[in-house]
Amino acid sequence: MDSRYKVILSNNNLYREIDLTREAGRLKVGTAADCDVRLSEELFFGDIELLFVKNDKSQWSVSCSDNLYLTVGDIRKLMTKDLIHGDVLEVRYHESDNMVFSMSFLIDFDDRRRSYERIIDVSPRGRLTIGTDPSSDIVLKSGYVRDDSVILVKAPKGFELDIQRATYGVYINGARARSGDVLKDGDFIAVSDCSFYYKNDRLWSEIREDIVVNSLGYRDRVIPASYPRFNRNTRIKTVVSGDKIDILDPPDKPQKPKNNLLVSLLPAFAMLLAAAFMMTYGGAMVALSVVSGVMAVVTAVINLREAKKDYKKGIADRIDKYNNYIANKRTEIKEFRDREREELEKIYLS
Repeated sequence: MDSRYKVILSNNNLYREIDLTREAGRLKVGTAADCDVRLSEELFFGDIELLFVKNDKSQWSVSCSDNLYLTVGDIRKLMTKDLIHGDVLEVRYHESDNMVFSMSFLIDFDDRRRSYERIIDVSPRGRLTIGTDPSSDIVLKSGYVRDDSVILVKAPKGFELDIQRATYGVYINGARARSGDVLKDGDFIAVSDCSFYYKNDRLWSEIREDIVVNSLGYRDRVIPASYPRFNRNTRIKTVVSGDKIDILDPPDKPQKPKNNLLVSLLPAFAMLLAAAFMMTYGGAMVALSVVSGVMAVVTAVINLREAKKDYKKGIADRIDKYNNYIANKRTEIKEFRDREREELEKIYLS
């Protein structure tokens, strides 16, 4: 069966979903310039390259560059591997055996828009079954299910899952589910390509011939707009912006002038003492010495006052600069939040 697949690459610094469309025959993923999907070189030690190839039977395989190897968790180091739905591999460096990233390969059952128009009443039941067995409460006849069986047991906050068998896995809100997980109000659940939406003790499903309601009450409500009444991708992943917010480096604080008038006036006092001495023993430079001493005193006082004024102005300019920075940063954050809200409204249309 020619399906659309997706590959998920993830590690502590990377999350990337890659679509393998039905039309594609090969896809190169890595850090080199000729790769169809480019990965950032800064995240890896050396060049990274994975090659996905589809054969004549529409089956995909993956091979890696010489500096890497593939492993499924055992001791084998694989250079190539045929892929099947549900495979989870680790890509590691040959030299150090350190992990590059994990890789998941699965059928993209969420690649089309669904209309949830069949309302199945599950309120009277404390236990219901979904599977291929004709006696199941909801019988699945899709080509993607083989011998699937999922039991839903009523729990305080929804239904607890007991997964007996699942050919392609069971998913809640796009994440693979395990026995013991709880289907809560407002969640999506998918068994292979058969998807349901749970709300207020009702299961909403598509109206399909290969999904048969066996022993539960239901009604169909076909409306022009699909339900739920917003476009939602169950695999949507919120990505928080990694851009750093620029922080203003504080300018150097102005140097406070030393408030020591006595030290500043010592030269002037020395000149006045010299003038007094010269007046005692006589001398022609007495008047000039007195004038010079007075001028020195006046100059010292004026310089000290100007220094204080410059210091106060520097402090005021520094405060004004910070106030302007705060105002601009508030505007910047508001614009960023507005853009984020617009993006979210594009994802979740009212």
